[in-house]
Amino acid sequence: MKLSKLIVFSLLVTLNAVATEIGSENLAPPSQVEEYFYYCTDTLSDEEGTDEHILNCVNYQLVDSGFKQFSTYAEMIAHINKKGDE
Repeated sequence: MKLSKLIVFSLLVTLNAVATEIGSENLAPPSQVEEYFYYCTDTLSDEEGTDEHILNCVNYQLVDSGFKQFSTYAEMIAHINKKGDE
């Protein structure tokens, strides 16, 4: 009985660690987000070049590539600024 509880506990701990790692790995590398940012700013007109439109454009590119979206423009810019940490 104790052995089965230990096995179940070990499986739960392992699955939790794997799930946590998968969640954090779903962010695009800062250099890729920066490429999407420049692509979006180049393709949007002056009227569409607002922070909200740029964020939506970048998020569309990220989702299309299988990455997590950003909630705010500031969050996106902060992630791009991590480029030197890669």
